[in-house]
Amino acid sequence: DRKRGAPKPNLVAKCAPTEHLPPLVRTTVSDEPYGDSPAMSTIRSSLMRGLRDAHEHQPQKILDQWRVYRHVSEYLTEIGHPPCELYPLCANCEGNTVHRIVHETHWWAGQRKVLLENYCVQCNKFSAFVFSDQEYEQEDTARSGQQAPTGLREAVGLVVDMMQEMLAQGDDLPRDLMEAASDGFELSRKLAQEGEMEQAWEVEQLARRLELSPSLNYCGFS
Repeated sequence: DRKRGAPKPNLVAKCAPTEHLPPLVRTTVSDEPYGDSPAMSTIRSSLMRGLRDAHEHQPQKILDQWRVYRHVSEYLTEIGHPPCELYPLCANCEGNTVHRIVHETHWWAGQRKVLLENYCVQCNKFSAFVFSDQEYEQEDTARSGQQAPTGLREAVGLVVDMMQEMLAQGDDLPRDLMEAASDGFELSRKLAQEGEMEQAWEVEQLARRLELSPSLNYCGFS
């Protein structure tokens, strides 16, 4: 269930952002976060599982402590996705009870592009917004295919954080560890192809540590 296209005119009028943003040029409504990037599959699965457990009031282990959340907003805020004040709007139901999932700002020659993704606690949809100065959008189109995919570069920090958290906690399911290690190796390979050798090495080492996790060895996956 994914809807793409130009923003509805009333979306811009309905929402009053707390700071100046470039023009809104694209919106996407989806059932899951982080677009379609394969490199984000483990992080995407982890967030969706956490949201499901928060909705069902199931216990979750956060930073070595078990928690049962009264509301999904409490869960999102605790894991680093606070209520969105920059552009508090859902592109699906036009509600304003949303949490910020992604917020990135890119600059080029004084021009700006802002990527924002919100999760709506009213309709449970993810809204991705692209705000861009016209000159940046034109240059972005001209440069497409000449640089490493933006999604690939942006995935590195999130994937590294996820793998480090899994290594620190040491209590993830073998299936999740295998998926995370596989995603890490795939991301490392793509980074190496783009010449990002230092980042490729860092991601590969984390993936190898996950592969050697005692949880996998105990369950006979080694």
